[in-house]
Amino acid sequence: MVDIDKLINHSHKLKVLYVEDNVDAREMTIMILEDFFNDIVVAVDGEDGYTKFQQHDFDIIITDINMPKLNGLDMITKIRETNDEVSILILSAHNEDNFFIDGIKLGIDGYILKPIDVNQLTIMINKIIDKYIYKQEAKSNLNFLKSYQEAANRSSIVSKTDTKGIITYVNDRFCEISHYKREELIGKNHNIVRHPDNPKSIFEDMWKTIRDKKQIWKGLVRNRAKNGKSYYVDSLVCQSWIWMEIYWNISH
Repeated sequence: MVDIDKLINHSHKLKVLYVEDNVDAREMTIMILEDFFNDIVVAVDGEDGYTKFQQHDFDIIITDINMPKLNGLDMITKIRETNDEVSILILSAHNEDNFFIDGIKLGIDGYILKPIDVNQLTIMINKIIDKYIYKQEAKSNLNFLKSYQEAANRSSIVSKTDTKGIITYVNDRFCEISHYKREELIGKNHNIVRHPDNPKSIFEDMWKTIRDKKQIWKGLVRNRAKNGKSYYVDSLVCQSWIWMEIYWNISH
């Protein structure tokens, strides 16, 4: 069952482009759409619709198919050349398989026959809203991960090796603490920064944990910078051979 209050709460935030050449159908459909959307831009044919699409940012496009100057499918084709994410819903009196199949190929979100069944329209709009919410959450999560990555790069020593322990990536912080230049590290074994006084048992346990148990290894490791001074790091090594290390300012 559709939660109407939740649906309207989200749909009122979206901007809609409605494209319809028939005056009577347009006026009747707008009355229905206004129950869901506050911001509706109306176009009177496909050409007008494509022009307005270029002038505004829309969340949803609702369009007829059979229109003068540029039909609905041709308009959608042009839109998809530059935007493959905007949600598109077709409202049409045409009940032909070729229209439906062509619409699917263009990535439409739904196809509703006229005269419009309000319950069917509500269900379709709800599906589009769910898709919109998911996209917004995914975008928010991606921004969070990017922020976390930037913070980690600023505060942590990050490196990556292949399965043989050869360094393939180091961040700026790694170079700063180790006093090695990036070109001096890439292609070298990660042991280049390991202090020889580390017990062998540390690395035996590390390999067993990562390679055999397929788990993340955590532990305190003593490293040695290019100038010979040692420093300690809280290390976290994952199965993809990414090393995240927190620097402890204890040098010798």
